[in-house]
Amino acid sequence: MKINQKILSIVVIGCSLITLLEDRNSTSHIYNENLEDEVAKRIMNDYVAAIGELVKNLEGLL
Repeated sequence: MKINQKILSIVVIGCSLITLLEDRNSTSHIYNENLEDEVAKRIMNDYVAAIGELVKNLEGLL
């Protein structure tokens, strides 16, 4: 993968991580079970993979 493609991939993954931060902020002081379930699903389905992909791409740049 070219450097430009890796950087683009990192930017796209960064968007997922921004959503992760928004989820964290929206759930830190609000106790809503439905929101909690939605965020838990996003953590398992999206964020874990995004963080793993980010690490892989950053390692590839070294």
